[in-house]
Amino acid sequence: MSEQTYTIQGEELRLFCAALFMSEGVPEDEARITADVLVEANLTGMDSHGVSRVAAYMERLRQGGNRRAAKVDVLADFPAGATWDANGSMGQVVAYRAMRAAMDKARNVGVGFVAVRHNNHTGANAYYARMAAEGGLIGLIAGNGPPMVAPWGSASPFFSTNPLSFGVPAGEERPVVIDMATSVSARGKIILAAKNGTEIPLGWAVDEEGNDTRDPSAALKGVLLPFGGHKGYAVAVMVEVLSGLLSGAGYGPTMNEHYNRHDVPVNSGNLFAAVDVSRFVPLEEFKREADGMIRTIRSGKVRPGFGEILLPGQIEARIRENRMIRGIPLPEPVFRELEKEGARCGVTPPVPL
Repeated sequence: MSEQTYTIQGEELRLFCAALFMSEGVPEDEARITADVLVEANLTGMDSHGVSRVAAYMERLRQGGNRRAAKVDVLADFPAGATWDANGSMGQVVAYRAMRAAMDKARNVGVGFVAVRHNNHTGANAYYARMAAEGGLIGLIAGNGPPMVAPWGSASPFFSTNPLSFGVPAGEERPVVIDMATSVSARGKIILAAKNGTEIPLGWAVDEEGNDTRDPSAALKGVLLPFGGHKGYAVAVMVEVLSGLLSGAGYGPTMNEHYNRHDVPVNSGNLFAAVDVSRFVPLEEFKREADGMIRTIRSGKVRPGFGEILLPGQIEARIRENRMIRGIPLPEPVFRELEKEGARCGVTPPVPL
């Protein structure tokens, strides 16, 4: 029997989530930013980073792990960069503002880097990469967090999923948006599988004893694996350096737990970077060349078993077009969780389509 789903219109879901956050004392503009990042993840099919996180965020607000109103201290600032202390603020709010600051610096001097320490979960970094690309800039985002991924050959956690994201502007074509964990899978997908009672593919994670598992609950007690074996491990090391050491946030075991500890900030680190393309080549020329590259890639010979050749971000863009019209499908456990939060906070949940 297939699981029941509830389809919700995107804007209604944004307003509902923002109202939930405001009911816990989050300022309206910050509640709207947080809700927008979460709902955009659902709109693009990145459901593991969408509104399934709302209940955890609400609990962190209640217990003090997430600061209600953002407080950012600027520890260093120079024309091409800055270091910020997020002081345990809502991660999406700090990330949005840091990306904006990096973009402003890039427009002023060609490149911009903002390193952030003492941050919380920022959601899907594709959101911030897309901000840069839509602004005619190349964006790069890196982040670390609590340990859950094993170094190559180890059965002990050290890294977070250490996502690495890029945004590239284009002309007539859609921007190229890359958002990938340096683990085989994002932990959020395993959490969602556990909520929905579904198995995970072999190779995503191992259990506490280091054995392969399809059981998401066993995987959550064990560790995730790096993508591409030793190569993904190497990339994870550099993400740890760029986001953790460079920002002063720390690394691996110095992070606090996001999923089981709601009373302390995660202390994760991030790097938000932007490059002003027009400082290197005229922007319109770059966009034409990007279009040409995209079309040339797509025109290649298609392998057996594949329907077409896609660019990073293209599937998500198509899903978004569909869900903007048809609504966002939410599995019953996620919908019921949102209903429960609404009842607790006195906020009426959106009516399914």
